[in-house]
Amino acid sequence: MTTLLVTALFCFFAYKNCGAIGDVTAQRLDIFATLKSEGDRSAVLTAAGHAPAPDRRIEGALNPPAFEGVRNFHIASDALTVAALWAMELRRRRVRTAG
Repeated sequence: MTTLLVTALFCFFAYKNCGAIGDVTAQRLDIFATLKSEGDRSAVLTAAGHAPAPDRRIEGALNPPAFEGVRNFHIASDALTVAALWAMELRRRRVRTAG
């Protein structure tokens, strides 16, 4: 019964956590797009008539991986966690009945 309760609570937590990761990813993408568009609008043309290249440090810091990949990794690691929890519970029961 305890393992079932822990599994349910973990799944609720993992679901809400994945939603929060999606929200933060969307915010990072919005900030990155805003900074990039502001930089493009305020860019001063160089002597050759070209806009300067955007700062790559900002691009690397704010450009998160696609949410689908993060979500898939999150689901896979959560499934492995639940599987490990149940494997430990089944092992515990086997040892108790054998001993």
